[in-house]
Amino acid sequence: MNKLLSALILLTYTALQADVILPKIIDNNMVLQRGVEAPIWGWADQGEEVTVNFAGQTKKTMPDKKGKWMITLDPLKASSVNRIMSIKGSNEIKVSNVLVGEVWLASGQSNMEWDFMRVDKAEREYTMKHADNKFVRAFHVNTHITSGFPLDDTVGLWKTSHDMVGEKGIKLGLQKGISAVAFCFALKLQQELGVPVAFIDSNWGGRRIESFIPDEGYEALGLKYRKSGELEANEVKDKIEKKLSSLIVILKDVKQGKEIDAKVLSSIGIRQRKGQKVNAQAIEKRIAELQNDLSLALEAAKKGLVIPVNLHGFLGIAENDIYNAMIAPLTPFALKGAIWYQGESNRTSKDYFQKLQALSKGWSKVFNVKDIPLHLVQIAPFDYGRNRKTNTPGTLNTTLSDNVWAAQYKAAKEIAGMTVVPIHDTNIPINNIHPPHKLPVGNRLTLRALKEQYGKDIVASGPEFAKAAKRGNQIIVSFNDIDQGLSTKDGKAPSHFEVSEDGKTFVSAEAKIEGNTVVVSSPSVSKPKFVRMGWYETALPNLQDKNGWPVFAFPSQAIK
Repeated sequence: MNKLLSALILLTYTALQADVILPKIIDNNMVLQRGVEAPIWGWADQGEEVTVNFAGQTKKTMPDKKGKWMITLDPLKASSVNRIMSIKGSNEIKVSNVLVGEVWLASGQSNMEWDFMRVDKAEREYTMKHADNKFVRAFHVNTHITSGFPLDDTVGLWKTSHDMVGEKGIKLGLQKGISAVAFCFALKLQQELGVPVAFIDSNWGGRRIESFIPDEGYEALGLKYRKSGELEANEVKDKIEKKLSSLIVILKDVKQGKEIDAKVLSSIGIRQRKGQKVNAQAIEKRIAELQNDLSLALEAAKKGLVIPVNLHGFLGIAENDIYNAMIAPLTPFALKGAIWYQGESNRTSKDYFQKLQALSKGWSKVFNVKDIPLHLVQIAPFDYGRNRKTNTPGTLNTTLSDNVWAAQYKAAKEIAGMTVVPIHDTNIPINNIHPPHKLPVGNRLTLRALKEQYGKDIVASGPEFAKAAKRGNQIIVSFNDIDQGLSTKDGKAPSHFEVSEDGKTFVSAEAKIEGNTVVVSSPSVSKPKFVRMGWYETALPNLQDKNGWPVFAFPSQAIK
């Protein structure tokens, strides 16, 4: 965080005691969700009336006992005209360049977080051509932070297309961490709907789904989870003051040339590897960063607010630490739905379906969206086994498919508002856990949203397994939801079909397209009883609809 920005933030929290304060998400360049009641909130002194004016509406309210106030704007029509929102107490804040359109949450782990500097060059150049699109914006939670309980506010700022994919924004580093998938999703959605579209970008690579689930989601399903006690602002204030004092002592020792113990370094967020020596300059830099963070949080605590400190565990430990720090402070900002790209870190989890249920229940509750639209990306094939023996024919690794893919498929059928899009046909290198092609992923998510949430009469999914029937020594596999007919992406015979006598040991099978079915056979299995397609972690099946949508991989199915 640069010194100028830090100073501006500090001024926000050191304002006069009676000043109205707004959360980060209520700020310049924001986009409000159309067609629903839109909450606007902040903090002020008790007894201080707050008036909000926007789009011809005037709403007044009083803060509660803790100083928090909230009004709800009546449903708004989409507007591409930049307007000003006035929020007035003893002071007045004018939020500028406010649009009204569609707002979506984009969340998950690294494949959702992957930015344009790390994707396919042609796709990056394509998006940069749209830097002048004034109607695609994002609120970017731009720092990885955690908390043991829901915070009052988070870190981040609203960004325009220029910030995210424009040359100036790239030079300034504003594009760093902006989700390429989410931007592509929002860009296509904006082009199709003709209204402003924004995404709330809150991601963290390598993290499990449990970190993103609200308390409300766990409680709705009766799931046990690690939870930290909530700290009041005055408790946080005392904690910060003690930490700041300890930093002075550490800094003094550093300047005197003393060697700093590994445990002390860990307490300020520096992980020292065995045999590694951390130089004094690095320690001083980290202390300065932490002092800055703590100073901002201290001023906020004096105002009765608890905001993030970029030091893991400082505000407690909880299973849903990411939600508490990076999503909870954004609620109940009005939105349409969410896109979700996560699962790699849960590939060994037997309960991923249950966790998807909890995520849906929780987000529906905190964002006040019944059966929140939640579009999943099917996790891409990847060689997690690194060519171990488990990846030899007959013993192919199905951990990812059995746990995550199966849960995603089940969720799309059983959880209201949830869908899944396949991406195994998007030129995926199985030795790269971060596939470089994000444009087709974003576009497919958009198509699902256009069909499900905006009523567009379009094809937004691929064919799915329907049944398998025996015909002599052959198996006839049928599919649902075929649009233009079956074909293969590379013009070759359908790949990655396998058959089995016991449903456990599978062998490769020959396959050919016959009308809207696939005929499967294997000379090495005389009496096959089960068939599957593409159901292991490195499988890249080529079967598709002629319209370009891939056929979903499917697990072991009984032949009838």
